[in-house]
Amino acid sequence: MKQILYFYILIVACGAENSKSLNHGNSRSFQFTYTVDIESTDGAKLELWIPIPKSNEVQTISNLNINANSLQYSIEDEIIHGNKYLYINDAKGTKKDTKISLTFDVERKEHQNVMYKNVDPQKYLGAYEMVPTGGVFEKIIIDNNLSKNNVRGIYDYVFKGMHYGKPISVDDKYYHDPWLNPDGKYGIKQVGRDNIVNLYQKSKKEGGNYTFGNGNAIYACDIGVGNCTDY
Repeated sequence: MKQILYFYILIVACGAENSKSLNHGNSRSFQFTYTVDIESTDGAKLELWIPIPKSNEVQTISNLNINANSLQYSIEDEIIHGNKYLYINDAKGTKKDTKISLTFDVERKEHQNVMYKNVDPQKYLGAYEMVPTGGVFEKIIIDNNLSKNNVRGIYDYVFKGMHYGKPISVDDKYYHDPWLNPDGKYGIKQVGRDNIVNLYQKSKKEGGNYTFGNGNAIYACDIGVGNCTDY
């Protein structure tokens, strides 16, 4: 067991309960419960980040309840993008498997385009490690006549050219039909499913992020097989 376990929860399983329509305007009300399963840290330090939704122009969050099962936590605000999150930072961790749950009520309004306050689109348009700009992306844009004014074209390119799959071995269900075809060639590099498995196993053995599940945009375009983190 590592001395420090780091968990970053981007998407956690959530269940909607007691859904009902409201009488004022086009909106609906739900109660959500987020549950995170935690393995024993054998008494080693535990750090965990869990997103907490915030009220904005299209939703109202209320009645937040946190059950951390005696683990030390705080509610923090991320500076750059203004996101809120639950931060578990417990020096003693847990000596047994446990659960953390967040329950809250949310009222969602029907909407189309929204101009959110305190949101700067430029923060999301620059290059960063996993999603650089130029290079292969510039070629894709030119070859497929894509632009910011042709969102449907971008959608069609992703939908037709990229496939959901995360095969870790030839015995994995994602290696086989209907996920991947034995004769299929995927991505710009036109690789087969064996290549995809080899890239995953090489990444796990040697380190690196040129495989699915890392949000690596170059990998996603080159190989064309990944999961929701990649697309």
